[in-house]
Amino acid sequence: MTNTSDPAEARAIETVAPSRTDQFYWEIVSVSNIAHGWVLTWAHKAIFKNIIENPSYTHFMYTEDDLALTAHNFRYWLFHREILKPYGLYPSFIRVEWNGTAKAWTCSDVVQHIDLEVSPKLFVPDGAHHYVNAPQPYQGLYLYDRELMLEHYNAFGVFEPDYVGVPERANLALTFENVPKGFTSRNILNYSDKYKLLNYDSFVHHLPNTFADNPEAQGGKLSVVELIR
Repeated sequence: MTNTSDPAEARAIETVAPSRTDQFYWEIVSVSNIAHGWVLTWAHKAIFKNIIENPSYTHFMYTEDDLALTAHNFRYWLFHREILKPYGLYPSFIRVEWNGTAKAWTCSDVVQHIDLEVSPKLFVPDGAHHYVNAPQPYQGLYLYDRELMLEHYNAFGVFEPDYVGVPERANLALTFENVPKGFTSRNILNYSDKYKLLNYDSFVHHLPNTFADNPEAQGGKLSVVELIR
C-alpha cells in the first residue's frame, strides 16, 4: 500500500517485491486524498473490510515495512491462537534486533525484565503451555484470523484512543481492547517455565536494528535470553 500514484515509483516498488506464483499473489494499492502520510497506515482497514466478506480469506496481517516474518512465526501464531482463544487472548510476537556490541539478540521494545512473580501469566494444563504478558507489548504488526479481524474493524477509529501516535495505533490494534481481567494486554507470549525462555518462534527481526545500534536508545539492549526472571 502506498500513497504514490506515480507509475515510475510503483514500478520501483515492484522491483523489490517477491515474485508472484500460483500460490502467492500481491498487488500495489495506491491510496490518495489522505491528510498526512501517517494516516496511510490506516488505509488498509477499508481494504480488509472488503475482502473479509470473501470467506476464502482466512487471515489478515498488517506489518511495518522493516520486519522479517518467517513460516515459523506463522505456525507459532496459528498453533497458540487455538489454545488461547477460550481465554480471550491471542499469541504475541516480539521484535528483536542483533546487538553487534553485545553479540546477542536483544529486545527492540521490551526494556525491562519480565518478572514472573508479578507479571500476568496463564498456564494451560492441556499441553502444559505457559504464557506471560510483556511489560511493553508493542509488536509492530498484527496477525488476525477472521474473528479477530472483525472485532478489530469495529473497535475504533484513526484518532481515538490517542495514547500513542497514529501509525503506532494502527498495529497495536486490539492490544488494549477487551483485555480479560487480570491481564495487561490481549497479546501474550509463550515461554518455557523450565528454562525461563521465550518461544523463539515468537521472535520477529526488526531488520534495521535501529535501537541496538544506537547507544542512546533504551531498546535493543536487553538480551532475549535474560528477559525472563
